[in-house]
Amino acid sequence: TALNRKLIQVKKNQQTSANTLAEQSMALEDHSRILKGMVPYIKQIDTKMDKSLNTATELHKEQISAFETGMRQQSVKLEASKDVLDIHTDYNKQHQEKLQDQMLIAQKHQEEMSLFKQQLDELRLLRSEDEKLKKLFPSSNCNRTVLLNNDA
Repeated sequence: TALNRKLIQVKKNQQTSANTLAEQSMALEDHSRILKGMVPYIKQIDTKMDKSLNTATELHKEQISAFETGMRQQSVKLEASKDVLDIHTDYNKQHQEKLQDQMLIAQKHQEEMSLFKQQLDELRLLRSEDEKLKKLFPSSNCNRTVLLNNDA
């Protein structure tokens, strides 16, 4: 009677839940296959980004080194010419102004180098956080997006 109807209703609910779970399971398997298929492309992009970053960093270091070498050579040459000018003129104000301008350029470049390093450090931190999220949620990009949006 009423108990039988209640039991039948519970069984129908269980069957409906089982069907829903089966559908979700199949959808999850499909999603997993898609994500697994994307992994090589994501790794390839990540590798290219790493190579590009390393190349840019090395090029920047070479440029800085060349600039510093040039500045040292120029400094030696300027010092020698200053000595000659000081001997003949006892002081050369224009020469001192050029040295001052070059010093300002060198200081500006040093500030740019510092900013570049700060940006690299921030990028490393972001990658580290991304790796942590990848480890926490290895098979789902959706969860990571939700977590990132919740943090914001």
